[in-house]
Amino acid sequence: MDAADKARRLEQELEDDPEDRDDVLLEAADAWRSAGNPNRAIQLLTEAIGGENTDRARVVLAEVLFGLGREDEARAQLDALRKSWPESADLLDEVAMLLDHRGELEEALAWYELALARLEDDDERATSYISVGRRRVRRKLGLPEDDLDAAVEHLERQMDDLVRKAIAKVARPDQPR
Repeated sequence: MDAADKARRLEQELEDDPEDRDDVLLEAADAWRSAGNPNRAIQLLTEAIGGENTDRARVVLAEVLFGLGREDEARAQLDALRKSWPESADLLDEVAMLLDHRGELEEALAWYELALARLEDDDERATSYISVGRRRVRRKLGLPEDDLDAAVEHLERQMDDLVRKAIAKVARPDQPR
């Protein structure tokens, strides 16, 4: 089954059993994105806004809109998300990573700080992968290392090692490691 078939099946699910509507809307939007139909994904994500997954829909919608060069609309979604002050640090982290990937480092750092503000205490911040993302962005910006950056240095090394091992594991034998 290709992505478009999966998307159509999911949309049929919406009609047949609307109980999990919010989750299915996001899943169908993702399938349409994979199938190369971002406009249908946008329609479904827009429909998901206002439901249980409003914040998640806004993040994904912003990513799709950025991909289409619709910067103002994407930024409006991020602005609405910021104003809603979501509970999920992970969701705020996703926005930070999206902006980091786009090279918008100052804004990414602001979102990392928002994500960290959602964590319970300094111990949780010092063991969070969110702090590692923040550390990397701060380094890209040329900012001096602060106490939190120093506290998560070992986590960054561990993450880098895991990534290297994963890449080596999936690399074909004829490719250099």
